[in-house]
Amino acid sequence: MVEMWCQRVDGDAFRGLVVESDRVLVSTGKETLAVDRRGTVIERRERRDIGRAPGAFRTRLGEFCYALDEGELLRFDADEMLVSRTPILLELFARHRERLSRIFADPTDERARGIVDEKLSGWYRTVHLDVDRARERLLAIGQFPPWLASIRTDGTVDWVLIVGKGSDCCNSAGVVSHDGTLAHVSSCGQRITFITAQGEILSAVDVEGYPSVLSTEGRDIAYVTFPGEGVAAYRPNKGHVGSVEIPGVITAEVRDGVL
Repeated sequence: MVEMWCQRVDGDAFRGLVVESDRVLVSTGKETLAVDRRGTVIERRERRDIGRAPGAFRTRLGEFCYALDEGELLRFDADEMLVSRTPILLELFARHRERLSRIFADPTDERARGIVDEKLSGWYRTVHLDVDRARERLLAIGQFPPWLASIRTDGTVDWVLIVGKGSDCCNSAGVVSHDGTLAHVSSCGQRITFITAQGEILSAVDVEGYPSVLSTEGRDIAYVTFPGEGVAAYRPNKGHVGSVEIPGVITAEVRDGVL
């Protein structure tokens, strides 16, 4: 594996990442950076008023767009105007305090306990939003820790999980079945996890290599790209059900049953 290019972004954590066909956009809350596929900076700007900033990372669900900012769920109308800000309550996140303590801190060290408090209060700092349109909910997918949360459009949190090890990052998730079952892919964790719509883990599959792009379309199967190698298919409670070698592959998507 060879590093192709590197660009620094001002800020302490990524709050938004968008990968498009010809560019990558990343935001830390302090700065937004757009880079083309060759690593050339297209645009770099300081954070602006999120109510008008064209670089704010939003997810559309129904008539509105949603984004996370400082632990609040923001809702925007069709004119990109901020409609509401709803604080996300920490109750369900705080239920994972004991596990976070084992991961990040010595429970006997008072200063170390502050690290756990920061991980809880700043849960949104490495999270991006995806959608489950059929159930009109948002999926908060974290990188470090690997949070996975189901959030309603009014800001109510239905459930929260930490999927895998606390150090597992480069995570993605998507709806894999009509009943709302989710597939969660952790590249660094080298694992595919299936989770019910109610937040219960159905099964987990450890994989060789580093899975990348996840593609689903609600037909009870998750397609996962292994960069440079090929594409593998997984089903809930069955695990790996097939692979195809595609040397040099970067990404693969499934549409209408065609990969």
